[in-house]
Amino acid sequence: MTKLKKGTEIELVVENLSFGGKGLARIDGFVIFIDRTIPGQRVLVRITRKKASYAEARVVELLQDSPKAIAPRCMHFGTCGGCLWQNLPYNEQLEVKRNLVWECLAHIGGLSNDIVLPVLPSPEVYYYRNKMEYSFGARRWLLPEELELSHLEKPRDFALGLHIKGFYDRVLDIEECHLQSPSSVSILKQVRQFALTSELPPYNTHDHTGFWRFLVVRDSKHTGQILVELITAPHRSSSSLIRQLSTLLQAEIPDISTLVHGISAK
Repeated sequence: MTKLKKGTEIELVVENLSFGGKGLARIDGFVIFIDRTIPGQRVLVRITRKKASYAEARVVELLQDSPKAIAPRCMHFGTCGGCLWQNLPYNEQLEVKRNLVWECLAHIGGLSNDIVLPVLPSPEVYYYRNKMEYSFGARRWLLPEELELSHLEKPRDFALGLHIKGFYDRVLDIEECHLQSPSSVSILKQVRQFALTSELPPYNTHDHTGFWRFLVVRDSKHTGQILVELITAPHRSSSSLIRQLSTLLQAEIPDISTLVHGISAK
């Protein structure tokens, strides 16, 4: 077997998916977990962690895509920390989950494969969530195409979206998301624009300064009503600002029935 250590690069074929969503590959029986991969992909990976019984790795280059791969629906897939399997058909995802349950039962109790029935699919593959929490950030994650630009269209010190996986202080500015509802993204964009023009900065997790902290959107799949919660730091103008934002949001999105303003100094 190739001697593996942190930093080693090696070509692998992903065999399966493991708990937590990582791809699973083997080299001479030794297990390697690879982040953000699906079965059938041939990848060049770099070892990031080496233990006695397994290793972890990240993809350096996708050498050949899986025959099962499909085009992801979201423009942010692969960068955003939200979705892992958008490039794997839903029926394949269900079969993976079924097999994971069976493997646990087989390992613990020696049970046969047919004891685990097929997974009942969700009636909605997208727009199924009733809650999303978005974070404001003072360190916007730059996209690859932005790294070479001398002038950025968006400010680097303001973002509202979802965290980059593994980075608590880096936020990806979200332009679309297919998890909750189209209204959720509309609210996000309205709040982002309002916050940008408020002249109050987003919260900075390093020095604990700034005003805008979190945006929470809850929508009822039964009634269609939407609750919006803004969480901010204390500020003398906060009540006036939130009232202005509430008026704006309810005029633009009539389904909003409730707006809550939470204040946190921590």
